[in-house]
Amino acid sequence: MNKGNYTTAYYLTLRHTNAKVRMVYELNKRLKEENIPLKVLPGMEVGITANLAELVDKGRVLTLGGGSHLLVETPFISIPYGIEGLIHRIKEAGIVPIFAHPERCREVQSNPKRLKDIFDAGALIQVTTASFLGYFGNGAKQCATSLAKEGLVHLVASDAHSPKERPPVINKAFSILHDILGEEGSRAIKERALLVISCTQQFPLACYWVSTVIAMT
Repeated sequence: MNKGNYTTAYYLTLRHTNAKVRMVYELNKRLKEENIPLKVLPGMEVGITANLAELVDKGRVLTLGGGSHLLVETPFISIPYGIEGLIHRIKEAGIVPIFAHPERCREVQSNPKRLKDIFDAGALIQVTTASFLGYFGNGAKQCATSLAKEGLVHLVASDAHSPKERPPVINKAFSILHDILGEEGSRAIKERALLVISCTQQFPLACYWVSTVIAMT
């Protein structure tokens, strides 16, 4: 399979969203011209706000590949009160929220089972691969491991920011996941990523879609 990934900048404005889609289109065009076997899907990481469900319902935030999943940034201190209600409202709009890097949240680190409430409300959990390697401290590493053992890691992502400061680390993390979950468990995470991809839609700018929340070969 060709390599590929989502690019998920932070949400700013609708104008920023439209500009991002155009940039992804140009990037895929250039990749094709250079015969680089990589294709990119647009997306964004959206912060939790009181009007998030309304933004989703009005199509003012960019879901992953224009499909039925939305990447939501987990706060680093605590989970907002009433988050379950917000998840329900987002799901009423036909969108499944994916909570990113909850292992770095202090509340989750002290009580990993807090995420069970979020999952039961209908959300998926995505852990950053670098957390399994200790890049964000021992607390995040222990929490990521605990979440995996509890069956609360549904997806993983590189959350890469640059080739040097925050490079993508996929294979090493999956080696650790394999030790924790076994072959069947680690494969299930990869297959779930492909299911997310299958829920994407074609954009008007017709990007050359493709691949995954995780890097695949």
